Amino acid sequence: MKTQQSGSVLAISLVLLTAITLIAIMGIQRAGLQTKIVGAIQHREGLFGADLSEIDYIYQDIQHGKSQPLSDALNSPSNTASTSSGITWNPHATINTTIAHIQPALDPGNVATSSLRDDNSRGKNGAGIEKFEISSTATLPNGMKSSQVIGTRYLMPE
Repeated sequence: MKTQQSGSVLAISLVLLTAITLIAIMGIQRAGLQTKIVGAIQHREGLFGADLSEIDYIYQDIQHGKSQPLSDALNSPSNTASTSSGITWNPHATINTTIAHIQPALDPGNVATSSLRDDNSRGKNGAGIEKFEISSTATLPNGMKSSQVIGTRYLMPE
C-alpha cells in the first residue's frame, strides 16, 4: 500500500512558526519600549529628588539663621538673588535656585501690611514681615526639567 504525501504539515508548521516569530518580535519591541519608559521615570524621579534636596537645604539654612540670600534678594533692584547649596545632588543635572522678595500689593484703599514700618511697629526703627519665594529648577542635558517652589515669611529685625 502506497500513501501519497501532500506536504501540508510543512505548510502548517511554517505558518505557525511565522505567527510565533511575529508574536516574539512584538514582545521584544514592547519590552524595549517599557525599558525606555522606566528609564525616563527614573531620571525624572532622580531629578525631582535632587531639586527637592536643593530647595530643602536652602530653606533649612534660612531657618537656621543664614539670611544673606534673603538680604541679597531684598536689596536687589530686581528683588531676586541667585543662590546655591554648593552640593552636587545629581552629577548630570544643572540646578538653578532663586530667592525672590515678594513686594506687597498696593491696591487703592488697602494697607500693605508686609514691610510696614511705622510708629506702631516693633523696635526703634520698626520691623516688618517680609515674604520670600524660593524657586529651584533642575535640568538634565536632554532637556528634562523639575521645578520646585516654596514660600516663606521672615520677620526682619530693626
